[in-house]
Amino acid sequence: MCLPAIAAGIGSIVTAVGGLTAAGAGAGAATLGGVLSTVGAVAGVAGALYQNQQTKKFAREQTAMIQAQGAAQAEAQARILAEQTTVLQEQGATERQITAVTDQQRRMSFTRAIAQQRAELAARGINLDSPTAILLGQTAATEMAFESQAVRSEGQARQREIEGGLRAARLDAEIGQTNIRAADSRAISDINARARSDRLKTGFGAVTSVLSSATDIWPGLADVRIGGKVLS
Repeated sequence: MCLPAIAAGIGSIVTAVGGLTAAGAGAGAATLGGVLSTVGAVAGVAGALYQNQQTKKFAREQTAMIQAQGAAQAEAQARILAEQTTVLQEQGATERQITAVTDQQRRMSFTRAIAQQRAELAARGINLDSPTAILLGQTAATEMAFESQAVRSEGQARQREIEGGLRAARLDAEIGQTNIRAADSRAISDINARARSDRLKTGFGAVTSVLSSATDIWPGLADVRIGGKVLS
């Protein structure tokens, strides 16, 4: 039943009251009590319906607000993750460049040292194909390879650290998103549960009010038993 229909019903009842009072005080007075009881019952039902509508409206507004807040938090976390990802990726690219440049510089340094060593051996009259010259060259080449490997290993370790930071940032963002959704779901469930409880209380109150005045509205119910009890 909608509120306009209830209002129209109340209006017709008030018109009937006017007719009764005009017809006569004796019979009208007897009927007037029942009419007023009907008006009160209808008004109580109308109030209950209106209150239920307001409760549902308030629940919808709260739900929409929680969803909007959750979306804003999720967007903020996504933006932070994107910024962190960009920073870490740029840092990783920079570290790779540093590693490559450092490795190249170390190799060039060893190459110049080997060239200088061969020049000194030649200046001393030592044959560059002699076992001594070859051993010195092999030793220098081995040291250069170890140095290069150390530089690359250090660079790879920094890369793994950066990648670990990126994975941790993504995991934190995912956990944050999950927590936001769970919190929003709990809050919306609580709101809906309270709204249902309030509507039930209001409905039961209206039914109780109607039943308490039932014998005034319908005198024939005076002898009707419900649950072993007489309504009157």
